[in-house]
Amino acid sequence: MNASRPSCARTRRQQADHLALEFSKAAGQISSNCFISDLLQGPEDISRGHQDFKRTCAYRFFCREAVAISNDYIKTHQRWFSRDEIQNTIDAIEHYLSFDISNEELPKLIRHLYLKIVKPSMSYKLYYLVSESILKSLKDELSVKLLMETIDSPWLVLTTQLGTIEESCARVLDCINTLAKQQVKTHNISNRVVRQVLRHIEEHYTQPLSVSDIAKRLNVSPSYLSQCFKAETGVSIKHYLTMRRMQQAKQLLLTTDESVSSIAIAVGYDDYRQFSKMFKVYTGVTPVQCRKGVM
Repeated sequence: MNASRPSCARTRRQQADHLALEFSKAAGQISSNCFISDLLQGPEDISRGHQDFKRTCAYRFFCREAVAISNDYIKTHQRWFSRDEIQNTIDAIEHYLSFDISNEELPKLIRHLYLKIVKPSMSYKLYYLVSESILKSLKDELSVKLLMETIDSPWLVLTTQLGTIEESCARVLDCINTLAKQQVKTHNISNRVVRQVLRHIEEHYTQPLSVSDIAKRLNVSPSYLSQCFKAETGVSIKHYLTMRRMQQAKQLLLTTDESVSSIAIAVGYDDYRQFSKMFKVYTGVTPVQCRKGVM
């Protein structure tokens, strides 16, 4: 929508809010978003108006309550926070996730981070940074069984865009609540060698890796290593490694614009055709279908 020339910016915003509310009522909706470009002086400004529209649409994720989203709205509502404040909050959350996941302060910190810092920042970069940090801490606490289920579970959605920042925050809290109830921790794996394998895979799954490589690194025989891992986790090392790579690949497909071949290399595959084949086997869809949301 391109508003007519108002007498002042405040009047223009009021007109836009009123018009958006009328649109919402006419559609029978309780709330909706209206996107407003800057004033277009002539046909030559149409391209700029289109760019304004695409830009303001992206902010809908952070502005659920806004009736009309415009450049003016973004400028007047966007806030910035110090690096220390953000990092201190993340550090506190990671501490509770690692040592006291049932602490009642954890949900409060999560809500504060997402709704009082990320939301007013209107920054996707900060949103993904925060979600990646939390996801990493969660994965550090997940059991092998729970991690094996992440291809089709809500855990991966922590780093993908949902309808609103409020929905994303709720999903994080649901994940943490599930983990707190199950109390399934990686350190419950009793075999020290298996824990070392898990740590080694987490640190090196982006590189070419084989059971023999891991066994040599840990100074044990491949057969003994495979036997221990299968007995403790219920899956083979190769299967677990592939699932971990597919999990990361799915995350990259959903959150970046990297090519399929680049993502294949990023998760340890030199041949993107082999990567695509394995991705289809483990997820049921091709990498291209995954990127399009066909899951």
